[in-house]
Amino acid sequence: EVEATEGKYAFGTNPDVQQKTPDEARIELRVGKVLSAAPHPDAESLYVEEIDVGDEEGPRTVVSGLAKWMSTDELVGKEVVVVCNLKPAKMRGIES
Repeated sequence: EVEATEGKYAFGTNPDVQQKTPDEARIELRVGKVLSAAPHPDAESLYVEEIDVGDEEGPRTVVSGLAKWMSTDELVGKEVVVVCNLKPAKMRGIES
């Protein structure tokens, strides 16, 4: 009862379908490639990354808390899993 529409899933407005759809099925996970990574200008523990997840609009800007575990050189070129259907949020002034 879930319809694929242009690569995305539509759960419709039918409350029965919405209630029967597990929350895990609503998460849109995609593998993307980190094109660039730089320290966040206002937070030592954050990086600002450009990640290509196949969007027509181009790479996404993602703010992550990976600075404690990886250098920017280690991160660039890596493939990462991105949750692509979260609402954008500002993290220390940068929309992610």
